[in-house]
Amino acid sequence: MLIFQSVGLLGLVFLLILDIFFIVAVYNSAKKRGRAATGWTILSLFATPILCLLAIHVLGETKEKWEERIVEEELLRIRVKEEFDKD
Repeated sequence: MLIFQSVGLLGLVFLLILDIFFIVAVYNSAKKRGRAATGWTILSLFATPILCLLAIHVLGETKEKWEERIVEEELLRIRVKEEFDKD
């Protein structure tokens, strides 16, 4: 009987660690896409983190984050082109 109790406790600890992992993934994913990372993290505490991750990926980047990424990529493209033109 003690074995089953320890397995149950171990399973609970494993699920807790897995849940924390997914909640951190929700935070990082929301932040990367320009979404409200804190809001999505709080929502993932009440809803399932996997569902929140799916919603974040479906919504995609915000317009501001998309524009910021485009500018960064353009600056990188110009920098690389200048390096190749120099040689």
